[in-house]
Amino acid sequence: MNRTASTKTEFSKHSKRPSTYRRVVTANVDGKSILRSDEQLQAYEFKSVPSYEHALVWVNPTTPDLREEQRFDRYPDSIVPGPGGTSLHFVTFPPGRFSRIRRSTVMLRAARL
Repeated sequence: MNRTASTKTEFSKHSKRPSTYRRVVTANVDGKSILRSDEQLQAYEFKSVPSYEHALVWVNPTTPDLREEQRFDRYPDSIVPGPGGTSLHFVTFPPGRFSRIRRSTVMLRAARL
């Protein structure tokens, strides 16, 4: 293979409105999959860091009991899950706002949560 990777990085144009994400949740009823919810989630924009966005998609504060239906009906008191818990976030870091060292430090700290 004699392919060369492009070194040009392109970022999408950021609109003046926060991003939205679609969250589709299914459930199991009598052995069949059903649609439980289909909704748009609007990302939160931080005023202190322009173009930095965060959207919490799902959280299980502790280890979930998969015999019971999982729900995410309200924003939790904390987005940091407890032992055995999980959380899914969409985060947009603005281009050029964080150095490589600082960005990797942030990612390492997030991985420890």
